[in-house]
Amino acid sequence: MVSIIVLLLIVIFVVILVGGLIWSVKQEYKDASQKENPNLIEKQAQKKAEHLEKIKEFIKDKETVVNNDIQKFLGVSDATATRYLDELEKQGILSQNGEKKGVYYEKIG
Repeated sequence: MVSIIVLLLIVIFVVILVGGLIWSVKQEYKDASQKENPNLIEKQAQKKAEHLEKIKEFIKDKETVVNNDIQKFLGVSDATATRYLDELEKQGILSQNGEKKGVYYEKIG
């Protein structure tokens, strides 16, 4: 019985040790990444703002727009186009209509 408890404690210790090492390596990698690209977050935010402005110009003469239009226009993924369209919806520029594969966005106002 004592040997099982000792073995269990050793296993727990090893798991904690390995977890700590993994966390440490991740932190070092993250720190190195930030040192290489200190303005990465700002650059990403700026790119997003530029894309949103381009979309606003793109939809000026349109009544509706779909995700695929934005993907092709900006050369972005489906998920990125969806995030941009959702952001414009939150800003009150677009209104989402339809369901699943039939989703489209209409300009408001």
